[in-house]
Amino acid sequence: MPSLTRGWDGARNSAPNSEQLRNFRARFPFFQKAYRLLMLAILDSAFKAQLTKEGKGIRKTKEKEIGEWMRRRAPPHLKDKIVPDFPFQAKRYVFEDGYFAAINAPQNRAIYGRVTALTENGVEVDDGSHVDADVVVLSTGYDADHIDMQVSGSTDSTKNYGGKGDQVWYHGVALPGIPNYFTLCGNNFLVNHSSVTIVLELQAAYVTKLITAMRDNAIPVLEVKQEAAEKYDRVIADKLEKTTWPLVNNYWRKGGSGRIFTHYPGPVINQWWDNAWVVWADYKGGEKLARRQRIRTIAYTVALLVGAAYGGKWAIDSGLVHRLGVGVHDLVNAVVHAATAAKDVALEAVHKITG
Repeated sequence: MPSLTRGWDGARNSAPNSEQLRNFRARFPFFQKAYRLLMLAILDSAFKAQLTKEGKGIRKTKEKEIGEWMRRRAPPHLKDKIVPDFPFQAKRYVFEDGYFAAINAPQNRAIYGRVTALTENGVEVDDGSHVDADVVVLSTGYDADHIDMQVSGSTDSTKNYGGKGDQVWYHGVALPGIPNYFTLCGNNFLVNHSSVTIVLELQAAYVTKLITAMRDNAIPVLEVKQEAAEKYDRVIADKLEKTTWPLVNNYWRKGGSGRIFTHYPGPVINQWWDNAWVVWADYKGGEKLARRQRIRTIAYTVALLVGAAYGGKWAIDSGLVHRLGVGVHDLVNAVVHAATAAKDVALEAVHKITG
């Protein structure tokens, strides 16, 4: 009995790596890294189809192409049921691994319906029919909302929540009220379109930054602030509304139809950028590091502004701007004055921070 919710199924088109290719990668590790980045970039480009507006054209093309592929392979009595009635990429795209061969096998009979009761001789289906069976195997998926491990912190505990969908996570790794607790695959960090391995690597690198900073700076307790977690959660929720995922009810939504608490609403490159560094001001215990971070940010800004000011001045003094035209001259002049003024403001800010 296939899933009533069905799914968009397509050919896997996988092929084993040859011995020669494996040897080449072992000999030239850089090629392996470059190849992996290329594959990730190709996969990341598929995220656009999950955006409600921007991916509409892509979805329409894919739905026609994949729908025809599925109908050609479905048994006659399922050709009008096999194609989903929800948009492509509203649920995870499934690579076909023998599903159509199974439902076409003569010893199998695929039935779309809900089991309403188990009987002495089989199961009753919601259309009133009865399916004779000696053995009934239930395969109903899993509960993504279930909290697997109970953890209690200084001011909060996972026991206070009915499920993961009720929790407010920060970058999918930290929970306010539970200091020194960092985990992987927390809320809103998984993706539909790419590799979960790279997602775990990004989170592991982020957690490593936290723990390394605690060790190197003798920070005994590090806890994400409640307001920072809530702000991050609001940003994620707003972006999720622009995707196709709210169009269906599924396990990734609280209660099947509530807030989406599993998915990250963006390509992996955005995840990398979001987690490339820790915003220490968002953590209790990270005050000293936050102060250093502000100083570095201002110092980098000053360096850029000074470079822009001197570069613009050189362009004017050398006569380069004059040769390019009056309009360019006025523009560069404005940039020089703005950069100089901003530099003075930034230097004053550094003076205030350093006391």
